[in-house]
Amino acid sequence: MSKRKAENLLGKFLSRPISANISFKDADWLLQYHGFERRQSSGGSSHFIYFHPQLEKFLDPNHKLEIGEEPYQITIPYKGKHLKKAYVKMVADAIEMKIDCLGRG
Repeated sequence: MSKRKAENLLGKFLSRPISANISFKDADWLLQYHGFERRQSSGGSSHFIYFHPQLEKFLDPNHKLEIGEEPYQITIPYKGKHLKKAYVKMVADAIEMKIDCLGRG
C-alpha cells in the first residue's frame, strides 16, 4: 500500500485534539501497514487484537509475559463507524512506539 496514505493517516491519528472521526478500517489498515498482526478474540467477538512481534526486545526485561500475552498488544472493538477517542490514542501510541523502536514503514 501507499506510503503517502500511511503518512496521511498517521497525521490524523497524531493530531490534537484527538479526532473522533477515524474509522476502524483506517486503524486496521495503518496498524497492519506498520507490521502489527491482527487476530480476532475467541468466540466471534467484535474485538480485534493487534500485536507487533518485533517489539518484545524493546520492552522492560523485568516484565514477565502472561500465558497467551503478546509482547505488545492492543485490543480494539469493531463497533459503529468510528473509533472512540481512547482507541484512536491507543493506536497512535502503538504506532509511535513501533516507529521509535523500529523505524517507519
